Amino acid sequence: MKLQIPWIVCLILMAGFFVSPAPAVIVRGDTGTVPGGIFGLALSRPTALAPGTGTEPGPELGTLSPALTWKAVTGAEDYTVFVSKYPYGSANIIWSKGSIHGTSVTIPQGVLVHSGKYRWNLQARSGTTWSSVSNTLYFQTPPFRAPVALSPGSASSPGTRLTTLTPTLTWTAPVGAENYSVAISRYPYGSANIVWNPQGITGTSLTVPAGVLSSGTNYRWNLQARAGTRWSPVSSTLYFQGPLAGSLPQVTTKGTGSVASTTARLEGTLVSTGGFPCTVGFEYWTGSASPTATARVTMSAPGSFGVDLKGLPPATTYQFRAVAENPKGKVTGTTLSFTTAPQAYLEGIDVSVYQRSIDWAKVAAAGKSFALIRSSYGDVKTDSTFLTNIRGASAAGVRAGPYHCKGFGLTSSTSDAAVIADAKSEAAYFLAVAGDCIRDGYLRPVLDVEQEDARAMGSAKLNLWVTTWISEVRAKTGVEPFIYTSQSVAQSFLNAENRASARWIARWGGTEPSVGWDFWQYSSTGTVSGVQGTGAGYVDLDRFRGDMARLDAEYVI
Repeated sequence: MKLQIPWIVCLILMAGFFVSPAPAVIVRGDTGTVPGGIFGLALSRPTALAPGTGTEPGPELGTLSPALTWKAVTGAEDYTVFVSKYPYGSANIIWSKGSIHGTSVTIPQGVLVHSGKYRWNLQARSGTTWSSVSNTLYFQTPPFRAPVALSPGSASSPGTRLTTLTPTLTWTAPVGAENYSVAISRYPYGSANIVWNPQGITGTSLTVPAGVLSSGTNYRWNLQARAGTRWSPVSSTLYFQGPLAGSLPQVTTKGTGSVASTTARLEGTLVSTGGFPCTVGFEYWTGSASPTATARVTMSAPGSFGVDLKGLPPATTYQFRAVAENPKGKVTGTTLSFTTAPQAYLEGIDVSVYQRSIDWAKVAAAGKSFALIRSSYGDVKTDSTFLTNIRGASAAGVRAGPYHCKGFGLTSSTSDAAVIADAKSEAAYFLAVAGDCIRDGYLRPVLDVEQEDARAMGSAKLNLWVTTWISEVRAKTGVEPFIYTSQSVAQSFLNAENRASARWIARWGGTEPSVGWDFWQYSSTGTVSGVQGTGAGYVDLDRFRGDMARLDAEYVI
C-alpha cells in the first residue's frame, strides 16, 4: 500500500528547515526536549560532570573559581552555562556564559562568594538548534577561614628566642584571600602596644623591617585575610622573643698537645664570649661517623682550654674541632685531625724466690720496664726474696709492685663463714708483709688466683673469697687491687665484677688473651739478662698494653 501524506503536513515539515525555537534558559533542572531540525531531530542532552552532586546542598569546594566540566554532545558547536545562587531560579542567575567551545569553563574570581550555595547546568547548541537542559549539579563554596600563622614563634608565651631583628613572617593562604593585614604587638600585649601593622600584603610571607623589633623584648603576632570588603577571622597567634643583645662567641681549634696510642689532648682558644658566659669543648669523630661531644666547661672570659681523650684505639685518625656556645647560639672552630700512635707495649717480668738473686740493673738494661714481685702465699708463707727484689727493682728504675698468691685448701663445700674468714686472714697477712710497698711509686697490689684452686672451690665460693680479699685490702689501704689469673678462670669462674678486675691474664703460646687485659703473661720460659732462675733459668715474661704514661697514670700508686 502506498503511503499518502497530506499536502498541509508537507508544508509543516518543510517549515522545520527554516524555523527553530529560541534557546530556553532553564535553571530548574527541567528535562524537556527542545524541538529543532527537520523532522523534529534535536541535539542530545549534555551531561554535567563536576563539580557538585545531583542533590543539594552538594559538596564544599576548595576554591572560589572552580572549573566546570561536562560530557561533549555529538554535533554540538558550543555550549551555554548557567550558575544560580540559593534560592535557586532564573531570578538568581549570577553568571552565564555562552559560545563555549570545548567541555570545560572556569568561573572567574569575583563571581562566587564564601559560604555560598550554588547550582549549575548547561545547554548545547548547533546552529539554531538547542539541546534540552543538562542535569543540574549543586555545590557550596568554603567559608572565609582564618589564615594560619606558621613562623616564627610558638603558641605559648614567651615563645621562641629569635636570632635576628628582621624575621620573615609566614602563613597559610585561606581560599579566596586577596591580601592580608599583619599585627605585631610587644609585651604587655594588646592593641595599645601594636608596633607594626602593615596592610594589603599579597603573598604568604613578609619580612619585618629593621627598626621595628628590639633586642630582649617579647612579642606576639597574628593576621587577617581580606577578600573584597570581607575580612576573615583573626589567625592563630604566635609568640616570640627578640634576640638577646650581644653576639655569637668566637672559638678557634688550636691543635693537639700530646698524642699517644690511646690518648690525645685537644686544645682550643675562646677568642670572644660574645658578651655571655660560654660553654666550650670539642667534637671528634672518625671517617663519616657522627661527632662525639666531650664534656663542656664554662668560661666567662676569653682564654685557652683543653680536653684529654682516653681509651682511643691505636693507629686511628680522628677529625676534631673546638665548640663554643652561648645564648646566641653555637659555633665551631676549624676542623683539624690527629692520628693515634700504633699500639705501645712495655715489657716486664714477674718473679719470686724461684728466680734466686736478680741483678736488677741488668734487667732494666734489657728493656724491662716493670716487675710484679711475689710477696706472700696463703696466710703462713712470706717470699724470702720479696723485699730485696722490690727494693732492687725500684732502685734500678723498674716499676715494681707486690702480688699475693691465694692459698689452697678450700672447696665448694666450705661454709661461707669459713671462706670469708680465710680471705680476711690472707688479706691481713699480705698487708703485714707488703703493706709498706702499697704506697706512692709502687704498682697497685695484685691477687694471684690459680686454676686448680678455682676448680676446687667452684665459682660461688671463689667469688665470695676474692671479693672479700679485695674489699679488705681496699679498705685498709685506699688502693684498688687487681687480679692475676688465666683466661679460662676469668671466663668460667669469675663473676662480672671480679672479671673486670682481672687485668693481668696468663695465656702462653703467642696468642693474646681474648678477654680484657692490661698485663699479659705470655711466656713461662723466658730468659732475661740478670735473672738466673732455677733449672734452665726461666722467668715469666709479661707485656703491658700501653706506654709508660698510661702505666704511671693507671697502675702506679
